[in-house]
Amino acid sequence: MGVTVSMSTAIEPSDEYVHESGPDPRWQESWYFSWFDTASSAAGLARIGYLPGSHEWNAGALIVGSSGVRRLLVRSKQRGGPQDPRALTVGRLSFRMVEPLSSWRLVIDGRDGLDLTFTALNGAFDFADGPAGSALLTGTADRHFEQSGRVEGTVRVGGTTTLIRGYGQRDKSWGLRDWAGLQRWNWIPVLFDDDLALCATRVTMDGITNVGGYIWRDGANHPIRDLRVEPVWANRRVASAVRVTATDMSGFTIETFGTAHAQAPLLVKGAMLQQSPSTWVATIGDRDYTGVGISDYLYHPGFCDRCAHIPRHLKLLTSLRRL
Repeated sequence: MGVTVSMSTAIEPSDEYVHESGPDPRWQESWYFSWFDTASSAAGLARIGYLPGSHEWNAGALIVGSSGVRRLLVRSKQRGGPQDPRALTVGRLSFRMVEPLSSWRLVIDGRDGLDLTFTALNGAFDFADGPAGSALLTGTADRHFEQSGRVEGTVRVGGTTTLIRGYGQRDKSWGLRDWAGLQRWNWIPVLFDDDLALCATRVTMDGITNVGGYIWRDGANHPIRDLRVEPVWANRRVASAVRVTATDMSGFTIETFGTAHAQAPLLVKGAMLQQSPSTWVATIGDRDYTGVGISDYLYHPGFCDRCAHIPRHLKLLTSLRRL
């Protein structure tokens, strides 16, 4: 069972289900989970999306082994109407809601697959609850909430089963998504322990930049009011590390430094999403923390950027064909 935390939020258990859609064909519903093993560098992410305008479901799942090798486990599409979140299934990937806003099971059937359970640490953070100017901009989903949690289970690849015991982040959103309209986007969840986590976003669209997210501490979600993201560039558009400084509404500040142990570039509607699973360190007062998480950076690549990433995409597609 997950932990229910009192906070000012309009998010209800019914928000786990498919919502009434808007008229724009880009309107979609999205369920997303990521996970990070605390004993190794093993990590992964999985997403199921639904576009009611075209009755299309899509799914993807990517894992990163402890050696940093990436593998695409699922990339599927299918047509159909709304599904019950107690048994969302697209291709081999299933998300099974055990308890709304609390517990989910992630399953990929087959020889290469996974069986993981996400258990929330905090109550759902509604991005509409942040300070003025922190809500996501139009075109980045009308509504959006996130939770930090524990993740446990197994991942199976090539006859080897890897035990996952660590943390993860979940994201649920619905509304208009216009990836092409985004200029820049950072999404950075960092999980230190059951009592301390950070989820930070920075979005730039039409020249306007908004920051948002929360610091989970002292049993409550505290909205972020100020955010600074300082990448350390390894090469063209790829950061080897990043320093994040986040201050919540009460003035509490976390400064954390994340070192990437893998890189996973993905093309999303003409934009490049650079995903970097990372190990994080921070010092708060007289205590040192080590955490797990990821740094996502979205931008619009030029011709040279696209060419530079071709070998990486080919490797991912090759791993999918081997399944």
